[in-house]
Amino acid sequence: MQFFKLSDAIGVGDTKNDQYRPLGQFFPCILVGGTGAGKTTLKTRLLKKYRFYPLPGRRTLTDRIILPLMQQNDGTHGPVNDRNQRFAYTKGFRDIHPGGMGYVLSRIKIKDANLSTPILFDGLRGIDEIKYASRAILSAFFIVLTALDHVRIKRLMSRQDPFDKIKGNITESDMAEFKKIYSSCQQKTLFEYAKKTGLSEATLYEKATIITKERNNYDHEAASRFLVGTVPDRTIIIDSSKLSPQQIVTVVEMRLQN
Repeated sequence: MQFFKLSDAIGVGDTKNDQYRPLGQFFPCILVGGTGAGKTTLKTRLLKKYRFYPLPGRRTLTDRIILPLMQQNDGTHGPVNDRNQRFAYTKGFRDIHPGGMGYVLSRIKIKDANLSTPILFDGLRGIDEIKYASRAILSAFFIVLTALDHVRIKRLMSRQDPFDKIKGNITESDMAEFKKIYSSCQQKTLFEYAKKTGLSEATLYEKATIITKERNNYDHEAASRFLVGTVPDRTIIIDSSKLSPQQIVTVVEMRLQN
């Protein structure tokens, strides 16, 4: 990969400048989990409380590295705000570079010889990215956040992030898939939450479709099983629906101190 500077201190790709050191020579803590699993909340709290060195996040690396490379292939350019289209581009990138974002992360270089604090990255998804990163970055520690899909849908509805959008209308197929995947109890909970918060059913279906499309692209459960089975000493898995954000921070802190 051709060297690309993200800032004065961080680059991605190959360089002969020996002032830039590979990420594996530091102590990177990598957040792992799907959309709505709680990574951003945890990242915010960790950066506020501890002296982590933050890397550009997944969205930034996708926008600045992956999308321009993929858009060269189809002759397009500019921002990509539709989540489905972003999934398609990142899948295409994985077809070329099987490690996907894990491959990009492994190519990170840092120009800071005196850096001794842990590095924080948000985040990786799916078995392909995890396998690649765990083998290419031997110093990496993985903080995996999990949550059931219907919980993540509710979180997407509550956070109202403009990034969580799908271009075009929700189809009958999308609604049928929602009713097939989620139990009647889960559907009732989500519809009641939408009504309580003044959100439309279309918004509910949109967020559910994002979660479903993401699951089709990334196997979160397989990623967790791989980490536990191969690098348990470098892995912590937390169900974010069972602990408060502060409790999660405490669990992470205790594990990093051991």
